[in-house]
Amino acid sequence: MTRLTTILAIVVLALSTTALASDEEAVAKFVSEYDTALNQNDLDAFLALYVEDAVEMPDKEPVLIGIDAIRERDGNFIANYTDKISSNIEDIQIVDDLAVVRTSYQEEWTPKAGGATESVIGKSIIILGKQADGSWKISTVIWNIDHE
Repeated sequence: MTRLTTILAIVVLALSTTALASDEEAVAKFVSEYDTALNQNDLDAFLALYVEDAVEMPDKEPVLIGIDAIRERDGNFIANYTDKISSNIEDIQIVDDLAVVRTSYQEEWTPKAGGATESVIGKSIIILGKQADGSWKISTVIWNIDHE
């Protein structure tokens, strides 16, 4: 019985490790999709990355609760600026159906009406929940700028 228990433990561990690696790959891909949606000024694709009751905590701004508040703030940004963001994943922690992603990013945005491009370096924490269909969506995102 001990040998069977050991074999089962090894199989479970192997399957868990494979599932974790698969989830880490999916979460890394998600961060890339987040950048792509912003870089393409695609509000619909961007909002599709959030759960309905998501929370955004932008740098030096009030907290946004719910997709409608996020749509208003970020839709205004996307309507008025051309964004270029590049995120670098610093860490991914996954426990069950919850992922916490720490990133650093470089971003620049240019007013569509004309004007100077602003460039920033920042960091973020993105909390993702795994959905019933296996996809990941943002429940909370917090970001701030390193320097002004």
